[in-house]
Amino acid sequence: MQFSKTSGKAARLLLPYLAWTAFAGYLNLGVCLLNP
Repeated sequence: MQFSKTSGKAARLLLPYLAWTAFAGYLNLGVCLLNP
């Protein structure tokens, strides 16, 4: 990631947002697959 080169703290602060986005995408995919 570009942020890790600039600031390690900035990269660590982005991890929860990355995890939340991945979880939301997983839920969205599940809804799309189960929707007839």
